[in-house]
Amino acid sequence: MTISRVVSILLLGLAVAPGLSAELVRGDVVRSADPLLFMCPTPPRTAAYTSQLEFKSYVNSGMAIGFDSVGNLYSVDGSTTLQLIDPTLQSARIVQLREPATAVAVDAAGYSYVVGISGNLAVYSPGGVAQRTVMLPNFPADGSTISIDVTPNGCTLVYTGQGGSANRFDTCAMLPLPSIESSQHFHAIRALSDGGLAAATDDHVLFFDASGRLVYQVLASTGSPIMAIAFDIDPQFLWIASARSLERMRISDHAISVRTMIQNPTSVAVFGERRPESSALPTQAPARRRAAAR
Repeated sequence: MTISRVVSILLLGLAVAPGLSAELVRGDVVRSADPLLFMCPTPPRTAAYTSQLEFKSYVNSGMAIGFDSVGNLYSVDGSTTLQLIDPTLQSARIVQLREPATAVAVDAAGYSYVVGISGNLAVYSPGGVAQRTVMLPNFPADGSTISIDVTPNGCTLVYTGQGGSANRFDTCAMLPLPSIESSQHFHAIRALSDGGLAAATDDHVLFFDASGRLVYQVLASTGSPIMAIAFDIDPQFLWIASARSLERMRISDHAISVRTMIQNPTSVAVFGERRPESSALPTQAPARRRAAAR
């Protein structure tokens, strides 16, 4: 039997890992990243894991993903479709978009916020009906590299803009909010529950309150740029996807509880994600970062 044939059999067996249900539950993590090149046939970019990073299933979704509060996964892939995948990992709805889109965020009620390549933000109801559209200010020339997120109440959208700047937009009033004053170039961004945000540089994650004041920062990756972040179901923990690994870090002392290898991720999402308030963040960083638990 050839090596490629053996790998094919192994890959088919991993479509749903033995002993694990393909249905998503709270705490599960879904990430999109480059597939392993030695696998034949090539698996999908997106995969689901337990909170302990036990493989559950591959997911046929786009490269940008986001959960609503009940476990529906929304995704876009650079085309003119928005896909909704239910917690059993079945495609439940396809929404036709007005232009190709590469970024999506979802609030707790299931409203999706889709950013097209022109910088146009379109908001869709849980049923897939277009609600409103607006052009985002300070949109980067290369829209394919944008990172976006939205607060659970759906009123504050955060996104990386021109030059990697951190930007905010009031999606309830449809008005821009003051930008975060920082000379940093951010690759990934996440909203806090109180209107603040967490934004990742190559190796640090910086936390800002709603007024744009830097309140905390952590060295989150060494030797590999951070490409995506998401909070855990426990808001004391942060999921960090760097170019080579996906890991769960406790924000207070930077301890890594679990880690797995990946290649060039584009996004990570957690079913049941809970965002901290900026006032709940530590007031002083620990002296050093601790090693991974495993």
